[in-house]
Amino acid sequence: MNWANWDIAGFTDENSRLQAYLEGYSAIWVPPDVKLGKWPDSSDKLVECVMYPIPPEWQKNLPLRADPFVLSADEGENILESIGWTKKEETEGVLNDFVKLAEGTDEDILSFAKKWGPLWLCVKHRDCIWTPNRIQLKWEGGTDSCLWFPAEPLYFYRHYARLVKAILDIASYLLEGKPAPPSLWKMAGWCEEESKFDVTIQRFFLASSVNGWLSGSDVTLWLKWDKEQRPRMNIDTGWGCFQKMWVELAQCLAGVRQLCVCDKCNQLYVRYDRKPQKGRKNYCPTCRSKNAKQKVYAEKKRLLKNSST
Repeated sequence: MNWANWDIAGFTDENSRLQAYLEGYSAIWVPPDVKLGKWPDSSDKLVECVMYPIPPEWQKNLPLRADPFVLSADEGENILESIGWTKKEETEGVLNDFVKLAEGTDEDILSFAKKWGPLWLCVKHRDCIWTPNRIQLKWEGGTDSCLWFPAEPLYFYRHYARLVKAILDIASYLLEGKPAPPSLWKMAGWCEEESKFDVTIQRFFLASSVNGWLSGSDVTLWLKWDKEQRPRMNIDTGWGCFQKMWVELAQCLAGVRQLCVCDKCNQLYVRYDRKPQKGRKNYCPTCRSKNAKQKVYAEKKRLLKNSST
């Protein structure tokens, strides 16, 4: 599979970009200085990493290892600002950039990190995203804080970029009613035997992969109301670019174009076709099926006629 298949599947916009359309808020912080370096992994083997500067308040010795820094989940994002990190205002397009890292060079990953900041993947728990004040509940009771090191291995980026690319490729097959090949399921973190199941079951597996990351994140719906006449429903994608990426992926797979408010019934609905044109009224599927546009036009015409008499 390649980008052309994603275009055919409808995952991309008119410019062939993987694009999310729902407005959202994201706490994506970009450091003032990012560089490549080596950092010991769990077996004390030095691995190539993206290195990030962190505040002195976040530095402490680990009791069981000699790593000089660890970031525990009891600090706030305001400390980052004090050492030069900046909050990213334009946060759309992280999925489009991230998926290219599947076969990216070290410099490609460095460029991504300079633009989007850390992935913030927790080093203490499997498939977990570190966020400020993130507390894990232990099976045996009690709590367990997440941990993040200011050195993210390059293989983290490539591994998850390949996983996301595999999800898009699998979805391209399933949208056509075809089973995805075993190699893609393996790349997506499943067993190769998943390809033997019925397409409906495979669709469930794929949705579960995305839902697993969404459910483990801090993604919430958020009402925003400032200068606009009507408040807008946004998605708060939470901390960091990695959570934002999964939200964009879910939107691309579902073909979601926008959260809209129907001009007839005033109910919130998800628009799956093209975005409504600016300045023009838009209607939910229910009202469209009831010829809302024609009824609104007739009512407007009647009011104009009455006002002129």
